[in-house]
Amino acid sequence: MSSMLEQKLDWLFKAYRAACPAPDPSVNFMPGLWAKIDAQRSQSWIIPLRIWATRVTAVAGLAAALLAGAVGLWQQPYSTQVLEVSYVDVLADDAADEFDGDLWLLVGNSQ
Repeated sequence: MSSMLEQKLDWLFKAYRAACPAPDPSVNFMPGLWAKIDAQRSQSWIIPLRIWATRVTAVAGLAAALLAGAVGLWQQPYSTQVLEVSYVDVLADDAADEFDGDLWLLVGNSQ
């Protein structure tokens, strides 16, 4: 069984070598390869648009960050009175707003 697999693998390697010739080992291999790639690329208006879009996006992001920072520095801080109120105080004030005045009857009768 293994010799049959080895024969199939050898056939696969031979077919690969026949389909893909060995690259040229000269000094001009990479420049020649890039020349072929550049020749196949189609020149269009999309490439400059993509370059300008990335630049405009970067500048717009920087401008938005600077604007957010300037607004943050320009605004007055909130008063500390709001920050000193606890959750329990807010609940007590809320309960006092809903109080209808009959609670004193319960307090007076429990003594």
